[in-house]
Amino acid sequence: MKSILKSLDLSGVWQIVLDPTDCGIQENRPQKDFDLSVQLPGSLPERGIGDTPAIDSPWFGLIDRIQEGEWVKPKYAPYRTTTNFKMPFFNCWV
Repeated sequence: MKSILKSLDLSGVWQIVLDPTDCGIQENRPQKDFDLSVQLPGSLPERGIGDTPAIDSPWFGLIDRIQEGEWVKPKYAPYRTTTNFKMPFFNCWV
């Protein structure tokens, strides 16, 4: 069977709802009106939507695993500050 890779352009205005308490499913939110819109391409922070990503963000996820490995290396120190935080994406996460 031959696989055909296609791309899908998602550019445009999307209606969104943030779910910081992770209760959208219980509240049947997929069937409610979305209260925000965002232009793609782009990110929520650059559009001024949601919380600014930081090392102490509750959704930062595998922080224990990160602290045990790559993220604590000196080369990443400039990106762990409150004024220059960058979200790391390491192959071990995938």
